[in-house]
Amino acid sequence: MTTRLTRSAAALAAVSLLSLAACSSDGDSAVDSVEETAKAVEQELHDDAVAAYDETKQFLTDAEDDISDVTRGAYDTAVEDFQAIESKLSDAATKTGDEATRAYREVQHDLESFARSADDVLHGVAHDIEEAEQTAWNDLKSGYHTVAAKIDHVIDRLF
Repeated sequence: MTTRLTRSAAALAAVSLLSLAACSSDGDSAVDSVEETAKAVEQELHDDAVAAYDETKQFLTDAEDDISDVTRGAYDTAVEDFQAIESKLSDAATKTGDEATRAYREVQHDLESFARSADDVLHGVAHDIEEAEQTAWNDLKSGYHTVAAKIDHVIDRLF
């Protein structure tokens, strides 16, 4: 996007020079030249706006994929952990006395650990989503503020 912005800045400089030429010359060709350059700059500004939108859309898609991967990994791990707990619970059911008490306490400990891990993962995913949303919003605002400033600059130079 920086290269496009640099090209736009160069085009704006050309518009400024041509505007000065038009002011100092009474010829229609200078005015036509300024109008053509203004149209070219307008098209470039439009292209920059579309590029900013496309980049933001791609960023959101990538962030969505990353979050989906994290969520899928967390889910798979949770299923494995829960299956291990289920196995321990089945094993505890076959025991008696102190052995059963220890086995059930181990299951209780594993369930508490599982709940803490799930909570940590959910907080992490929520943080990733919030961060991706904020970054995308900032990029979008920055891109469109830059394009809007260029449009204002062109309008100021032409009128």
